[in-house]
Amino acid sequence: VAVPWGEVKRLRRGNAEWGLSGDGLERLGLDTLRATAGAALEGGKVLSRAGQGAIAIVFLGEAPVIHAVTAYGQSHDPESPHFADQAPLYARHELRHAPWTAGEIVSRTTVERTVSGPR
Repeated sequence: VAVPWGEVKRLRRGNAEWGLSGDGLERLGLDTLRATAGAALEGGKVLSRAGQGAIAIVFLGEAPVIHAVTAYGQSHDPESPHFADQAPLYARHELRHAPWTAGEIVSRTTVERTVSGPR
């Protein structure tokens, strides 16, 4: 087969689309460790729809070091800048540094909400 797999297996988020390396083909079986399922599209493409949603590598130590990626994005809201923010990383097999300390988390916080429970 002379067609690169990334031209057949696609990750789509909103109007953007990326090629993926090998993974599962729904009921046809799993061909690599990336466990996602797809559905056939027009033109012979397969769109990744379900399965593996996040990958993380954690180096344990005094302060853990975490590298991770969320396959689709941090938000399900198509209007959010985080809707497909990590999909290109996922398609390129790249991980991002994930914050661990309170200082790292606060420095990256863009919205803060206070939720009160029942009294």
